[in-house]
Amino acid sequence: MKQVIFYLRISDLINGLELINSAKSFVLVTAGLRDYALPEFHEINEIKSVTTGDWNLNHKYLLVPSKDSVNIRNVPQKKGGIKYAIDLKENREACVLIPSGIWQSDNVIAGKIGILEKSDFNESILGSFESFLKNNHLRKKGIYVSSSLSKGLRLVTSISQPTVYDLKY
Repeated sequence: MKQVIFYLRISDLINGLELINSAKSFVLVTAGLRDYALPEFHEINEIKSVTTGDWNLNHKYLLVPSKDSVNIRNVPQKKGGIKYAIDLKENREACVLIPSGIWQSDNVIAGKIGILEKSDFNESILGSFESFLKNNHLRKKGIYVSSSLSKGLRLVTSISQPTVYDLKY
């Protein structure tokens, strides 16, 4: 698995994805476990910013080559019934995206884009996104930080983590 971690405003993320999508077409679909077997597709400008102070609990998306390429996995439940998963396990050509953003005005929650295994599609998307980050944002300890962020914000993966683990920029 390869991933790139970043701290961006949602507007920076959307601008980067629109730039990449103009050259390398992809479709965004909501990732995760759900009660129904229909995928939810989104336009780039519909990406949601962080909704909690923990990057593990925020929205996740898959970037896939086309609407027809989304595979949905059945997940039997112990209490009976089935839930449906859209994830990298059945969509190995996809990239997973967790948006970053500002939480409670003084925290920037990290985001990431990653792949499970290499394919021409996902390596192209990941490489283009990393080039966008290198050309437009700062790099600190291998992590990209938006050049538009104000000093004094906490850069974290979770607001509950001790401040000693904050990324300093």
